[in-house]
Amino acid sequence: MKMKKSTVEAGELFAIPLEDGRFGVAQVLAKDGRHVTVIAFDYVGERPTSLDDARALRPLCEPSVSRTGLLDGRPTPILRRVSGPPPRGYASIGTRPVKAADARRECDVYSGWENIAATILIQWLRANHPKQAKALFARWEAERKRAEQREARAEKKRVAALTLDSLMKKELLPRWVKSFPKAVAPARKILRTAIRDFTKLEHPTATSRMAIVEKTVLALNRLDGTAGLIITTLEREELCENISDICKAAGWKTKKDVTEKWRDW
Repeated sequence: MKMKKSTVEAGELFAIPLEDGRFGVAQVLAKDGRHVTVIAFDYVGERPTSLDDARALRPLCEPSVSRTGLLDGRPTPILRRVSGPPPRGYASIGTRPVKAADARRECDVYSGWENIAATILIQWLRANHPKQAKALFARWEAERKRAEQREARAEKKRVAALTLDSLMKKELLPRWVKSFPKAVAPARKILRTAIRDFTKLEHPTATSRMAIVEKTVLALNRLDGTAGLIITTLEREELCENISDICKAAGWKTKKDVTEKWRDW
């Protein structure tokens, strides 16, 4: 087998290391820019499958999800769109032509290579060893809840340490220095103006606080599309997080997205 590559090819098969020490297998169906569409096959073994043996494998399936978000029980092949090459340890088995039926499949589920490994393991166990699958899923859920609790404690501690003064001194939007070098200074100015406005409030009310947020968001609306700035999902999350931190530092611990009413991004 070939070890990790910096690029992948349509038709290439990879041995997918699973958390229990065994291996699954998946094939790259197509490349689309920086994303590739991957299909998982019905194999879990102590050793990676060979390219010859992989020819006989069928797609590994999972219950499909209806448009309402509910499992409808119909099996559907595990397809994922992932970005970048597979991580270290995901060895190339070789390349074979993509089957016509697989090439016609459409995929709108975005994921990571590690998620494909977890999905292969749990779905294969559900089909072949239901009790083991149930135990594994219960362990994953317990680990997820513990992780959420740790994150919640860390976030509570972080918020408790927030002050308007510390935010004023903080280097806001650090990623923008390279991504939007012409827009980072005006964006920081808008956010720091909001910090100053909150600092000046002697008797804050919901109305006065919302007025500052409105002023801030409208200024960012005007900045969007100028100075090389295009606010997409990542930029929106960064701006909303900064505005939320400013509100929390000012003692306004609202849980809702206070920017949504006015933002165009």
